[in-house]
Parts: sequence; structure tokens; C-alpha cells
Amino acid sequence: MLSIAQNNIRRSFNDPLHSYGFSGIILLRCLLFLFVSVALNSIFDIGINSFYLSSGAAIGVLLGSLLSFSGIKQRGFLVLIGSILLLYWIVWTTALLVPRQNVFQIYNLKTVADLVIACLLFGAVTTWLFWRHATYIMLEILVLVGLCLSMFADHRNYRLTLPQTINDLAWTLGIDYLNVLVLIGAFFVFCLTIFWMLSSSCRLDSRQSLAGGPRIFSGSPSPLHVGAAILALSIIVIIASTAIYHRYHLVAQTRTAHGVGQETGEQLSPLQFHSALGSTNQPAALVRLETDYPDNPFTPMLYLRESALSAFNGREMVIGEKGLNDDVSFLPPEAAYDRNSDKSTYRRRNITQSIFTLTNHQQAFGIDFPESMRRLENPQKSRFRDAYRVQSMAPTYSLDTLKKLAVGNDSWTAEEMEHFLVAHEDGRYRELAQKITEGLESPIEKAFAITDYLSRNSIYTLTPGHVTGPNEDPVAPYLFGDLRGYCVHFAHATVYLLRALRIPARIATGYLTDLSDSRDGHILLRMSDRHAWAEVYIRGKGWVPFDTQPDQVESHADIEVDAGLLEELMGLLGPGEEILPDSSWLQETGLKDVSGSWFFLNASSMVTLFLLAVFLLVTIKTYLIFCWRLPGPSKKRIKRGYIAACAILFDRGLRRQPGETREEFAERIMAATGIDICYLSYLINKSSYASNDTDYVDKSGLNGFLNAQFKGLFSLPGSSRLLSILKPGSTFAFITGRKW
Repeated sequence: MLSIAQNNIRRSFNDPLHSYGFSGIILLRCLLFLFVSVALNSIFDIGINSFYLSSGAAIGVLLGSLLSFSGIKQRGFLVLIGSILLLYWIVWTTALLVPRQNVFQIYNLKTVADLVIACLLFGAVTTWLFWRHATYIMLEILVLVGLCLSMFADHRNYRLTLPQTINDLAWTLGIDYLNVLVLIGAFFVFCLTIFWMLSSSCRLDSRQSLAGGPRIFSGSPSPLHVGAAILALSIIVIIASTAIYHRYHLVAQTRTAHGVGQETGEQLSPLQFHSALGSTNQPAALVRLETDYPDNPFTPMLYLRESALSAFNGREMVIGEKGLNDDVSFLPPEAAYDRNSDKSTYRRRNITQSIFTLTNHQQAFGIDFPESMRRLENPQKSRFRDAYRVQSMAPTYSLDTLKKLAVGNDSWTAEEMEHFLVAHEDGRYRELAQKITEGLESPIEKAFAITDYLSRNSIYTLTPGHVTGPNEDPVAPYLFGDLRGYCVHFAHATVYLLRALRIPARIATGYLTDLSDSRDGHILLRMSDRHAWAEVYIRGKGWVPFDTQPDQVESHADIEVDAGLLEELMGLLGPGEEILPDSSWLQETGLKDVSGSWFFLNASSMVTLFLLAVFLLVTIKTYLIFCWRLPGPSKKRIKRGYIAACAILFDRGLRRQPGETREEFAERIMAATGIDICYLSYLINKSSYASNDTDYVDKSGLNGFLNAQFKGLFSLPGSSRLLSILKPGSTFAFITGRKW
């Protein structure tokens, strides 16, 4: 019986198309079983090595294929499976009756054997159904799609770190969680599509095995067409994955970071007003304070500024002209940076921080005013993305001493001052600000009063549920409504109220961390530590945070710092050796920004390259089919005409075989289609072996002949002229130098 199956399969392997179709299907089935076994073992902790499960399934796939190509019928197959189960039960019943010293060892071995034999029989039965029942393939694909969707269901509402398997995989590979999900999804789509293509177009029908061996179940595309289809599918999957990433990465990033993203462009905002997630412990960076900072005015909290939003676009605060916010570098972590201290500020001291990022950061961050920034040697590239050292001039003033000071910078021009005073057009902000600060004269006292008012009356929630249109004020439903929101709402409202009173203000973004969670000067920042707060420029002090901290908390994201992870990361750090910069990024003296990474996901570039490749292929194909119309000697036009005719026939599956003469090919075409290219073959042979460029046919006669010849070729059934131009087979054959 097995010899019959081997002979049938061996016969099918005589045809290369059968060979790669059969082998590809077997390989893909084994890979799918391997992936499923690894996934199940990771999620449910089955207790045995995934290699044993996948090996059993792979053996079952091979056994099911052999049996399906043998003379055995369905009833016999069921009897065989039952016999295997019975034999397995007899063997283990006998083995368990034998007395032995270590009883648990045999039971552990039986548990492993039970799972392996279950995988083997499952692989054999499903493979038998696959080969014997053509409709089963669709059911199998639907089940696999269902399993895939059920796995992704845990990530709804942007909970990207669930299940723990994805969390561990992202951490091990050192890539973003959304990237992991997109890559897994792309892998599933690619494998399932290739599996479906091979199964439907190249599947060997074992039901014909007794009548002379397997046959192609449906159409038989050439290896070139299959390769072109796989290439096209790969491009589509890449473009779709890129689009999905760019569609969701900003929302996913801000939802896990209290609405605080990392947008860097002027007139754009990194802040979002949608609901955020409240229970993510995703690590973002490790900060090592190289200098003690006991006189931090905001102890135990520490602000690490990343960006500043000083312009108002009529709807929200956005990143303004970067030269006006010279206390922010606006540079990526790999850049070198130097900036002189602001001479108009005092009561500051130099604080050194070494920062090791654990996720991608488009901008460097640090304590308050960074004087310099230098890249460090990455101590562990498998864990840290970037490493850099920041020298900051950190504030040491007391907040109580600020209340009687003036606001603004004497060095600002009138235009620069006005930039930080642009107020919201809604008059309700001015009315509320005046009501809150009634009776107060000092602008700093007014700023404290506004912050206190918002802190007393606001309700902190990560799901405010406000719905506004693209041109509507997203802050109004919070401030003039239910007062429910989070840091993005508080920061905007504070700035609007301050500017309504002609107090220069802006929004700062970055991280806010509790120093009480640090260990030996090391701080583990999480994505949930990302924060936005309002700042006021106080004369002689610089930009000072005025951060609303609500007394009422409806939902919060505070979770304990992972002490084990913090200790693990601390153990990876070295002394922090600085790397000499490749180039200088000094602002105002030739400062140069660097472009972000193109990995994975520059959608516009990839779409451009794809369209360029398609345009190039269509251009080549158009030339290939219509080149006979170009002017020239009759010898060249005959050659072009023959190549064009062969290309048209090639795309319809009529190809000149190796060793076949042009005359034999023409006769075969005549018998198969009724199209006569014999005279064209005669002309190409005559012109090919001639020693001069003699015109064998006069121009008018050649034009009429070629027009009639191609009118018949274009009338071949099975494809329209446009579809013929889009088919890539003859184009790739032409590019690879096929002999026509």
C-alpha cells in the first residue's frame, strides 16, 4: 500500500511543477503546526518541549500524505487510525503493569507520549482530509484565520502588551509592541495566502492516484508566475503592514503614554485628547543621576523635559518656532548638542544625567535646561536603543520665593513676547481666569491660583469620553463641562487661562517621575510616566512648571515600578564612555537635524518605490509587445516582431520549449490556436543567418504582414489586451535574457 503511494508521489515528482507544489504544501503545513504548537505551549504552558509536539505533527503530515496517495479508502484509513490507537493503548497498558522503582518517571513519559501521539494523529487526519476532500482546504484556512484573530483579540483597545508572550517577544527582540503585532499579522497573512495559492492552484488530487498517478487539481501556473505572484504578495503585505503601522502607531503610542506622543515637526502636536490606557508598565528609559540633586524644588517629583508647545493654531497648542524655545534641543538622542547657559537665569546648578532609552525616542530629554548632550557607548545593544549623557542647569530656587517676581524675558523682542501670549478666541477663558484671580495683582500669584483652582475642581480620569469634531475646541468640554480629563486637558486649560491674563505660558512634554521609586540614583521611566504640563516664564528663573494635580481621582495609571527589572538594567550599565560625534549639531552655528529611521515604515517612500517598479515593468512590457511598430530596417523589425509574438504567446502559456526549433514551435502554435506564425519564423531565421542588412520584405508589405499577424495574436482568448500588458511573465523572461 505504501509502495503504491511512493510510486504515485515519485511519478508526480517527475514534473517540476508537481514537485514544488507538493513539497511547498508539506513544508507550509509543517510550519503552521510548528507555529501553533509553540504558541499554544507559550500561552497555556502545556509542560513539554514544543519541538516534540511539532515533530509529532510533522510526522503525521507525512504519514497522512503517504496514505492519501495509496490505494487505501476512507474506511480503511479509519480502521488504520483506530489500530494505531489500540496498539498504543496496549503498549502503555503493558508498560504500566511492569513494576519499577521510579513510578513517576513512566507516568511523565506517558504524558509526553500522549501529547505527541495526539499531534501525530491530528496531523495525519487533517492531511488526509486535505488531499482527499477539495472543500476541506477552505475550512482549514477559516479555522487558522479564526485562531489568528482570537490571538489578536487580547490586544483590543490598544492593550499591546497582552498576552505576556507578546510582551516577552517585544522585549527580547528589542522592538516596539505594535511592530511585533504587525509583523506577526503580516507573517500569518503571507503564509496563509501562499498556502491557499499552492492548495488551490498546485494541489495534487490524490483521488486520481489509482488511475495513473496524481494530477493537477486545477490550473497549473508556471514557476515564474508563482514567483511573480509571491513577489507581488510580498509587496502588498509590506505596503499594507506599513499603512497599518502608520495608521495606528501614533494612537497606540499616546494611549499608552497618557496622550503624550513624540511628534517633532513645527505646527504639529504630539498630544492627543482621546482616552488613554491606565495599566501599562512598559519600560521607556533608564536614567542614572551622576550628580546629587537634593535641592530639587519639586521633590519628590522630577520633571524631564523633551519638547515644548508654544504656538496656538486656533484649536490646540502645537510646536512653535524652535528658536524661541532654546532651552529644548529638539534633537534625537544620537545627536551632539552644545548650548550656553541662559545668563538671565540664576539659582541653578549643573546636574549630569546618563540616559539609556528602552524604546524609540525621536527627541532627547533631560532635566530642565540642557547645556550639552553627548552620545554614550551603548552598554547592551540587545536591551538599550540609545545612550547619551546630558549636562543640565537645573533649578534650585524655592517655589515660595517666586510669587512676587515678574514674568517674561527682558531679551525677548515684542514679537517674541507676543508669541507666548496668543490667547484662545473663546471669551469664556478670559472670564473664568479673571474670576479665579479676582483681587490678585502679582502674575505669579495668579498662576498659582489658576493651578490650585484646577487641582481642586478637576477629576483625573483616563477615559474622559469627550467627543469633539476636527475643528472644535477639545478643551472646552473639560473646562466648561464635567472637568474630567488628564494631563493633556489640564496643561491646555492652564495655558489658555494664563494667556488670557497676558502671562507668557507654554506646554512642556516629557516625563514626570517619583524619585522615591529610584534606587541608588537610577530611575526606571515607564510609558505611563509620560506627561504634559504648563510652564510660565519667570524673570530670572526661566521656564517654571505650573502643573495641575487633581485632588479627585477617578482612574489612574500609577503602578509599582518593576524593581527586578530596574536591578537587571542597573547591572548592565558600565561607566558610560562618550562617543565622539560624527558631526556637529550646534544650533545657530550650522545646527543640523538628522532624519529618523526608515526601518519598517516610511509609507510614502515605499509606495513611491512600488509605483516606480510597476511603471518600469509596464514600460518594459509595452516596449516588448509594440516594439515592432518602431521604425528601422526590416531585419530589426522582423526580429522585434518575432520577439513580440513570442512574448504574447508566452503570457498565454504557449512557450517555446528547450531544444524546440522555431519551425517546430510555429507548427505547435498553429495546431493549438490556429494562429500561423510560420512565415514570421521563416523571416526571422532568414534574417538571423544573413550576413548583411538586406530588406527581405518591402516596408509596405512588412507593415501589412505585421499588422495582420498581431491582429490575430491579440485576438487569442483568455486575456484582454490591457491584462496582457500587466502580466509579468514575459517581462521577467525578457529581463533575464530568455532566448526567443
